[in-house]
Amino acid sequence: MKNMKNMKKRFLRALWAAALMAAAAANIHAQTTPDGLRYERNRQGGITITGYTGTAAAVVIPAAIEGKPVTAIGGWAFAHCTSLASVTIPTGVTAIGNHAFYDCSSLTSVTIPNSVTAIGD
Repeated sequence: MKNMKNMKKRFLRALWAAALMAAAAANIHAQTTPDGLRYERNRQGGITITGYTGTAAAVVIPAAIEGKPVTAIGGWAFAHCTSLASVTIPTGVTAIGNHAFYDCSSLTSVTIPNSVTAIGD
């Protein structure tokens, strides 16, 4: 019985350690530009914009970050950015995820290039 309790404790500790390492690894790849664009490298070798923490009313997404092309706007990337009025998306972006501009109540202009071939809900 005592052995079983010790095994259970060791298992739970190992599980907790694995969860912490996975969470840390996930955050290693997420970064933020000086102007507040959160991004991650995607599987295709490009950059996906995953969020926005800035305060500017007009956002111009750069064509490249860290020398890698920006190729996607992730789901919910600009959600709840109520002061955001305009977004310019660069040529090279091919996809805009679901709800990328959800609840952007001040948004009046989004410039979408012809390279975009998929737009979510």
